[in-house]
Amino acid sequence: QEILEIIASFKTAKEVELFLKDALTKREINRLRNRWIAVKLVKDRIPYREIAAKTGISLSTLHYAAEAIIRKLGGWELVLQKVLKKEMARPGKIPTLQELLKILSSFETSKEIELFCLDALTRLETDKLRKRWMAVKMLNQEIPYRKIAQEVGIALSTVLKISRLLHAGNGGWKLALRKSQERNLK
Repeated sequence: QEILEIIASFKTAKEVELFLKDALTKREINRLRNRWIAVKLVKDRIPYREIAAKTGISLSTLHYAAEAIIRKLGGWELVLQKVLKKEMARPGKIPTLQELLKILSSFETSKEIELFCLDALTRLETDKLRKRWMAVKMLNQEIPYRKIAQEVGIALSTVLKISRLLHAGNGGWKLALRKSQERNLK
């Protein structure tokens, strides 16, 4: 819940981008971008096979995205509503990751972020993000790496990578820590 509130506090696409570059792997970011493209193309009624060819996403995953759109509930629907408001919705247009980041920065509540994460990320990706955030907070408290790995349930190499990103990454984890501290002062 805390990480959702922190993400909701980001006000610019740049803040969201810095955070995601530190919080997710390049592969996870690419998958998120491809899911975003797929959702937009599903909404534009592009055939699933064509979408699968463009994004590398399986037909079953496309079916899941379509179900979320048809239900008109959840995070992808919130994103699509914001796209329509911003008139980025030209049919067949391939949306960019920057557009998605801009939309995410316009979310105002942790509930909106939660709905988005439930639709856009797998359970495994959500769990990894939660564990990485726990590790960041523990690193910030200068807890030894091995103890973090043991308590959080992640590999020592993951703790080392998170530490490297925290101290010499894009600034996303530092921004998240600052937002967390601001939240705790209120």
